[in-house]
Amino acid sequence: MEKKKLIYAAIAFILSFAITYYLIKSYKKKDDKNTIENVQVK
Repeated sequence: MEKKKLIYAAIAFILSFAITYYLIKSYKKKDDKNTIENVQVK
């Protein structure tokens, strides 16, 4: 039972980390696009 809890905790931790990483990555991509557009406007 304890091992199962550990495995679930590890999976939950990895999933939350992956989701956070993906959100930060997509957010940074948006910033890059915005800066490129701003440079082109100027």
